[in-house]
Amino acid sequence: MRIIFTFLMFSTLIMGCAPVETPLPTPALAKELTLYNWADYMPQSVLDAFT
Repeated sequence: MRIIFTFLMFSTLIMGCAPVETPLPTPALAKELTLYNWADYMPQSVLDAFT
């Protein structure tokens, strides 16, 4: 039982001291949206609202 407790304490210590990875910066969002559409799939008025 003591060996298991010692192993768990040692494992906790090792995991707690592990280096923290810094997150990568979020890439900027695109300023333009390209939409491929069939002619009768969406009314032209809806498409015009995006331009």
